[in-house]
Amino acid sequence: MRRAINVGFALAVAIGGAASAEPIVYSIHGDADGELDGRAFSGAQFRLELRSDTVHTVTAIENGVTVYRNDQGHAILFLTRGAQTTVAHIAPNQIFVRYDPTNGVVGFGTHGIGPFYPVSLDWCGLPMGCGAIETGTPEITIVGALAQLKVAPRDSVFYPAAVEALATELRGRALLGGFLDACVSYDVINLRCPSIPGTPIKTDQGDLYFQKQTLFGKGVFTATVGRVGW
Repeated sequence: MRRAINVGFALAVAIGGAASAEPIVYSIHGDADGELDGRAFSGAQFRLELRSDTVHTVTAIENGVTVYRNDQGHAILFLTRGAQTTVAHIAPNQIFVRYDPTNGVVGFGTHGIGPFYPVSLDWCGLPMGCGAIETGTPEITIVGALAQLKVAPRDSVFYPAAVEALATELRGRALLGGFLDACVSYDVINLRCPSIPGTPIKTDQGDLYFQKQTLFGKGVFTATVGRVGW
């Protein structure tokens, strides 16, 4: 019998589908390494947001599975280093949000760099290397539970919160937890993020790069419907 999700970390709130166009804010909270305007940061707290509208959410087939995407809106980074928080407005048409419940991956991608960078959450801690559920204990995170339910629907009795989360499709409220990935090309042999990508993310505070901090660092993805702080 599979054990229930770690309630203290991977708790999902009830999801409300959006029947009509509504403002929506997607965000990921976590800690990461990286660089902003030529200044490196390590273990910095961040919140990356995309402020958009549910009308822009689309359904697509990628690598044989259904994913949900929204690539319209205004992206903002809140980066806290010590007592200082920097607010960086990201240039248009770079960041998009992507949700793949089959493989248990949710987060932000960048046009021209990749669908998992600058930050995403997954169930296994290995960026772009999780694949479909086969072994291990994916149910310890909510995105892992979603992936598990795709291959074993009868396990829904163990994951009532995840069953609700399956309905989000980036059109309603969501709260998902997983392992944080902030690396464009992870070295799975030596378990490290060797370098920053060649192309920066452009912001009004200078060029932005992200790097993975630790293999099993955790993060939280949220989607909030309505005009929050706009």
